[in-house]
Amino acid sequence: MRRGTRREETVQVVGYSRTKSVEVFRSSLQDDLFVLHFVHDKVIDSFTYSSPEELNERYQALLAVERPISVSAAEQDLIVRFNATSTPDEPTGDPGAVVVGAAVMIGAAFAPDVFRVQGMRPFSARDSYGFMARRLLEPDGLADAAATFPDASGKAAAQWLLDRGDDVPAVVSLWRDLGRQQVSGRTLPQPRPAGPGRSVGKNAPCPCGSGRKARRCHPAGMPESP
Repeated sequence: MRRGTRREETVQVVGYSRTKSVEVFRSSLQDDLFVLHFVHDKVIDSFTYSSPEELNERYQALLAVERPISVSAAEQDLIVRFNATSTPDEPTGDPGAVVVGAAVMIGAAFAPDVFRVQGMRPFSARDSYGFMARRLLEPDGLADAAATFPDASGKAAAQWLLDRGDDVPAVVSLWRDLGRQQVSGRTLPQPRPAGPGRSVGKNAPCPCGSGRKARRCHPAGMPESP
């Protein structure tokens, strides 16, 4: 489709203050792939250039007046993880997995059709990401995740949400509101009961330590420690 075409001689760059929403659409070039479309809002400035030199001059001018941005420790942790790259000595430093994993836990698990995008499918098949995302919707679950999550990226994501409170980007806020609607009225998976008819025989000593038979002490079973 693009064979023989040339880019325009001038390119216009437009800056916006925020990303309003993110939509998923089928690629017009590859029918089996889906792509993300970012809807931006509130134009700040625009710039038209025809050569790389013009763009570089503009970029250097903007760098000269750029104001330092203060970030929290958790936010800095996420930035470092997002920018991580794989090396021969550390082949597991996959930046794609880090970005997607943290994004799913922060709220993208609830974004419509987000798992149809190329690269997201492996995460949609891992229910642990959906479970962790649901946990991060609850204040208690959020605090617990920031302290105990075994995944370092998930822990940083939880701490980032704790630090930000309600002050999160519009897209993330939308995803989290959608997530709360989806899980409203549903109970999170509970620990598997251990007792009569479960993992403990009815005549065995009750796992609570009372010394009585399980069928007498806890006939419905009792939950195991998580």
